[in-house]
Amino acid sequence: MKILDLLKEIGKGAAAVAPAVVPAVNPAAGAIMQLVLNAVARAEATGADGPKKKEQVMAEVMPMIGPLLTTLLQTSDKNLDAKGISDAVSEIVEGIVGLLNAIEVPAAAAATK
Repeated sequence: MKILDLLKEIGKGAAAVAPAVVPAVNPAAGAIMQLVLNAVARAEATGADGPKKKEQVMAEVMPMIGPLLTTLLQTSDKNLDAKGISDAVSEIVEGIVGLLNAIEVPAAAAATK
């Protein structure tokens, strides 16, 4: 059984682990990963199909990520490319979902569902 099948039960654990690791490496990336991971967990709880869940995640995180990146880049001479950011966030969503799907849940945990 894949982890997303049990995300309602173990989502809090996954949400607790990723935020501890990613921010240590890059705080901005950690904030983005946390936003996406939380949105994925909420979308999974809706029971909608894959494309609808992804739409929900993107609609939830994109309004927050643009301002976050704008704030981070205020002191630089770099500009934000909205399409590039959207494409990158879409890939992050796919990556997180793929990672969660790749984690096998032990049969004993699945039986307690």
